[in-house]
This record gives sequence, C-alpha cells and structure tokens, in this order.
Amino acid sequence: MILVLNPGIKFEINDLTLFFMKRISTILFFAISSMVLLSLTSDAKYILRIDIKVMDEETEKGLSGAKIEVYADEKLVHEATSDLSGVIPKFEIPLHKIYKVYIKKEAYVTKLVQIDATTDHVKNILMLNVLRMEPTLFKVEPGVDLSFLDTMALVKYKFDRNGIMEFDQKYTATVLDKVNAVREKR
Repeated sequence: MILVLNPGIKFEINDLTLFFMKRISTILFFAISSMVLLSLTSDAKYILRIDIKVMDEETEKGLSGAKIEVYADEKLVHEATSDLSGVIPKFEIPLHKIYKVYIKKEAYVTKLVQIDATTDHVKNILMLNVLRMEPTLFKVEPGVDLSFLDTMALVKYKFDRNGIMEFDQKYTATVLDKVNAVREKR
C-alpha cells in the first residue's frame, strides 16, 4: 500500500506498519477519552441529599413549623421550616465536611444531629447520596433540664466503608438512656 501525503511525497506502508498505526490510534483514542472523562468528573460535586420529616413524639404525627439549621465549620449553611405534615423541603450539602443539624420548635426540646460527611475511609462513594431522617421532638417538661442536648448530638451519622450513611446505634442508645434518666427524675 502506498500513502500519498502531498504530491511528490509518497510512503510505502506494509502490513506491519499498518497494524502499528491502528494500535497507536486506538491507544491515543482511549487516552484522550479517559482524560476528557477525568476532567469532567474532577469538577463534579459529591453531594448528600437530606430528606427530613419532623415528628411529634407524643402524637407520632408530622410536626408543622419545626425549623432546622445546618452548620458546617460553625457557619450556617442551610435553614428551613417544615410544612403542615412535618416535611422539610429536601436540600443538598456537599460531602467532605462534618455538619451539625439543629431541629427546633417552640415549646419542644431542641435536638442536635451530627452528620459526618467525610469520605476518607470509604471505598466507593456515589455522586449523589441520600439521608432520610424522621426525628421526633418532645415537649419541654417543667423541672426537666435537657439543655445538654443543645450541645450533645442525639444521633451521629457517618458513611460506612461501603459508602452507606448510617447512624451509630450504640451512641444514640447511650444518649437516650441519659435523656430518659433525666426525664424520670422529675
């Protein structure tokens, strides 16, 4: 086979040369494609979508007018109020931070939830992760001091090694025991 680049310049291509040209073009194609894909995903955001329905502990129904405040690095990054059925509009936060979520309503005890959205220990993390919560609030009781819940998280969420967001059940049980002990003392 003869390849003509310009009039007067001719190259003779044998089967071996043709074979290597095809291989090199295939390798270049995959290398360039990989670089394009990497550049697209390196700017992509890994996020955690939060889905919350605030419940009344006594009635077990959605609690309207509950407020949430979400902090990262001591800065308010999101706030919202629940609708008539207790649902907070879904929102998204970037991964790689630790968040404090305060759930409040007048005449109810404030609850603090910690969300550790760091992923250093995770093998595989998805671009979009979802955390669904149904926190229950209970009414302030005269003579019962639960102010420690303003600074102590009742629930701590964290990604497991497989990228699943879950809460520390032992920790929550310990805090609930403390809450129940204080409530029973009155």
